[in-house]
Amino acid sequence: QLYDGSAVRPAYPTLRSFGDTAVHHHAATAPGSESLVSIPGYLSGRRYADTDATGDAFEEVLPDGRRTRLDLNTPENLFRLARTAGLRTEYYGWYFPACRMLPGLLDRCLDYSLYNASSVRPGFSPMDAVRTNLILWPHQFPAGLLKNPPFADHQRLVAARLEALAAEPFEPGSGTLRFVHFSIPHVPFVFDRDGFNPPFDPVAESLDAYRRQLEYVDRVFGRI
Repeated sequence: QLYDGSAVRPAYPTLRSFGDTAVHHHAATAPGSESLVSIPGYLSGRRYADTDATGDAFEEVLPDGRRTRLDLNTPENLFRLARTAGLRTEYYGWYFPACRMLPGLLDRCLDYSLYNASSVRPGFSPMDAVRTNLILWPHQFPAGLLKNPPFADHQRLVAARLEALAAEPFEPGSGTLRFVHFSIPHVPFVFDRDGFNPPFDPVAESLDAYRRQLEYVDRVFGRI
């Protein structure tokens, strides 16, 4: 959806301008499940066959089916190499509990839960427990009618917080490696160039919603 032929569509001017300086690989493919191994592999500097979440732990699934706790704290870890180069290290994101999984490697770390509404909302509210339970419901009708509003709002808050963290000024005096893990475009975001703009069913898949979310990505990328 990003391209018109071999060129980035005019609807995405920032990505189009950035693309003018880049090499484009049009035959590359990546199944959605690849994110489960690509992000851990990028952070740890090694390749994983498969990963899985079991309870509150991330596990590496070995080729022979055995499981072991996913270890990102490797000698080739991205942040360890940055530290060796004299850089300050920062991680902001969600989905992976990076702050717990990368002890001692980050000068500043904030991670948010995919499901826990209280992870991004300041203060305490008993409504966070209600929101979280609704977020855990199935998105299909009729449960989705109650799930979708708090889930979309949660993702809006997480995306806004991550955008603000990505745009923060760097600490003066030294270089910084800042890793920001967005999860866009992705249902039920349904953002567009002007921001959060969900339809009645924000979890519904559609090409139009995907293209509008790319407009949002283009704007955020341009600001950063």
